[in-house]
Amino acid sequence: MLSSGVIRESKSPYASPAVLVRKKDGGLRVCVDFRKINSKTIRDAYPLPRISDTLEALEGARWFCSLDLQSGYLQVRVAEKDKPKTALTTPFGLYEFNRMPFALTNAPATFQRLMERCLSGLNLKICLVYLDDVIVFARTFEEMLERLEAVLRRLGEFGLKLKPSKCKLFQTKLTYLGHVVSENGVEPDPEKISALPKWLENPPRNRKELQTFLGFAGYYRNFVEGFAKIAAPLYDLIKEPNAKMPRTF
Repeated sequence: MLSSGVIRESKSPYASPAVLVRKKDGGLRVCVDFRKINSKTIRDAYPLPRISDTLEALEGARWFCSLDLQSGYLQVRVAEKDKPKTALTTPFGLYEFNRMPFALTNAPATFQRLMERCLSGLNLKICLVYLDDVIVFARTFEEMLERLEAVLRRLGEFGLKLKPSKCKLFQTKLTYLGHVVSENGVEPDPEKISALPKWLENPPRNRKELQTFLGFAGYYRNFVEGFAKIAAPLYDLIKEPNAKMPRTF
């Protein structure tokens, strides 16, 4: 990270602890505990897209390309005056970020704003963007070639780089944001839904576990008729700090 210019040596009065976490591909990722600095940060209210709303734009599409940015957040420069606030402490000394780390509370809003500005006029028309995940869609192969070229050109103009190994081109069916998209429409990702039997075998035992379950279930609420009515008793339980969890659901 130091040799690539992601971080630099620092004399900042701030110091957030850092740990190394192994990624799925075997590589290492530096994770910084920014909870203290985040608690003092004024929140950026820029919204993330509602996934259920954006997926509606895929209706009628038969061809898809998914594009994934190479360490997307780290492609964003940190303002010089803000770099000391990102300082991290390591066994080798104190460093600060030249590029935006993903654990900052405003990183998602900052990155979504950048991507929507980059793909302005294209987003929701020929592509969808959710943070560093971009999907290009089209009705015909020829149309896909034109749309993909337009999106790649725009990303290039903004100096944004892709990770080829995570991009999937010219697909008739692919997984995007926990859903499977194809010419047949949008469906829940079977791999994600496979977790449901585990919840049935081991129901939530406290408010925190119930909140986790409702977050999972609510993500796919569009596929459950009458979800609001069915889940209402569970949402009522969350409102009661000392509520006892039922043994069965």
